[in-house]
Amino acid sequence: MNEQKREENKQFSEAEVVTPKLEKKDLILSLAVILLCGCILSGAIPSAFVAFASAILFAYTVVAVRNIGAVVQLLLTAIIATVMTFLPIVGAGVLALMLGTGTLAWLFMTLPKYKWAPACILILSYGMGFLITSDPVTSLLAFAFLPAAALMAWAHARHIGRTNTVLHAVLGFVLVVLATLCAVLWRSYGSVNSDSLMRFINEIKDLFVTVGAEAGKLLWESFEAASTQSALPGESFEQLRENFNQIFNESTLRTVADTIVGMVPALIIAPALIISYLSNVVLLRKYYNTAWRSRMTPAACSLTIGPATGLIYFICFLITMFAKEQSVFLMAIYNMCLILLPGLCLTGVNVILQNARNSRGWMGKISLLFLVAAVCCMGLSSLYFVALWGAYATIAAALHQKIMQKMKDQNEK
Repeated sequence: MNEQKREENKQFSEAEVVTPKLEKKDLILSLAVILLCGCILSGAIPSAFVAFASAILFAYTVVAVRNIGAVVQLLLTAIIATVMTFLPIVGAGVLALMLGTGTLAWLFMTLPKYKWAPACILILSYGMGFLITSDPVTSLLAFAFLPAAALMAWAHARHIGRTNTVLHAVLGFVLVVLATLCAVLWRSYGSVNSDSLMRFINEIKDLFVTVGAEAGKLLWESFEAASTQSALPGESFEQLRENFNQIFNESTLRTVADTIVGMVPALIIAPALIISYLSNVVLLRKYYNTAWRSRMTPAACSLTIGPATGLIYFICFLITMFAKEQSVFLMAIYNMCLILLPGLCLTGVNVILQNARNSRGWMGKISLLFLVAAVCCMGLSSLYFVALWGAYATIAAALHQKIMQKMKDQNEK
């Protein structure tokens, strides 16, 4: 027993020597950024200072990540969120989620002890948010990235692969969304059940129809004033009026509202996938830049998507191309297609870039030129075809590996 105990102490001391020490400057900087991210999400940052807070997060992204490709991905995601919502606070919140999740997961993995210290920082950001907003429930958003960071660190510590690590973070974000929904239902109706949920959904639909109708009226008034000054012919003006009324009438707006509500699973999971993946990028870059490269194992750095995923996306894509009548089944297919889109799109882009690097001459650049042309001409619709290329690449790679394994087995016989 004594010899066994002595051997365990020796192994423990050797592990302590091998394990790098956490630099004080990295610890202080990471804790400060977590505090800032929590303050942005809890509402402790006034709207007048959101741009300044975003600039600080931008500087931290450059310092902590130190990779132009990863920095562009993080900042571009925040910019797209701002452009789509016309709210700078949304872009700052998305950037805070990505940086907060990756940095907090890195602290969970590298702190030798006192792993509860980052949670105390989030409690401080919650308190600051409560002082500014006087809302104890909304300020709880300071903890929005805590479940995702904890699950990401838990999965990473068990070496279950990068794909599963990202999915664990997605689970954390989904749990936060569900908790937020329960809080909204409780504050609005005093109960959390199916009846209050359906009531909430119906009210959201009615609000969408009302806002859409009012927006349509304002747009038509502006267009009518502009067409009067330009002396538009009467027949063309009436045709435009008829088309405008068809777009912004109540039945059309309610159909759009029903479609949006039906796409809620994809509208939640797809952004969560993107944010989780980029948070994992922050985690890995923190390892690389802070002497913890030993944790960057091949499994932790390799994002793998199985051929079944590509096949499911291919089938869903074909169904959406030819199906016309709206149904619950078709809505489920749309959701599945959007959920699988980010991962397969990333795979497709990686395959195109790898082909461009490995091929010689101008022929190797054709696929890259096609990608740029598709994005410029088709916009966001090009993502579906890039994901289709990624699905083809995953299926082709699996078939090639199976054929090679079968030939190897035959040669051994």
